[in-house]
Amino acid sequence: MELLDTLRDAPRRVAAQRQILEDATRARAEAARARVQDARARAHKVTTQGRVLRWNLETRALERVHGWLDQLPETPVTARVVAPLDRLVSRRLTAVTQPLEGFGDLNSRDAIAAVRGVSDAVTLHALRRTEAAGRQRKTVLAAIDARL
Repeated sequence: MELLDTLRDAPRRVAAQRQILEDATRARAEAARARVQDARARAHKVTTQGRVLRWNLETRALERVHGWLDQLPETPVTARVVAPLDRLVSRRLTAVTQPLEGFGDLNSRDAIAAVRGVSDAVTLHALRRTEAAGRQRKTVLAAIDARL
């Protein structure tokens, strides 16, 4: 009789064990997805930080070179070299620090709308720098800071 009861109860025990295995598999899959998502978020953060750091270094280097060029004595020889180099550095500095053309000319509402359309951290840093050096509108700076 005991063997017969064991055989009758076997499908229920197998189903219970199957449910335990399925639950454990699901929990492991969810944990793995969470770890992958966390790793992606960390990688994105590190990549963004690296891009912002590179932008800061490039900006400072261009500003420093621009300053050095202004300090060179004016002679016919240096004028032939310095003038084209100064134009090149100025163009690159403008391109790096002013990512949205005409941003400084926008009214506050349009500038904030433009900021909302930007998702790139480097562009946001450049916009913040442009605004802080230019019109210094608190609402625009707050909108940029909120996106950073």
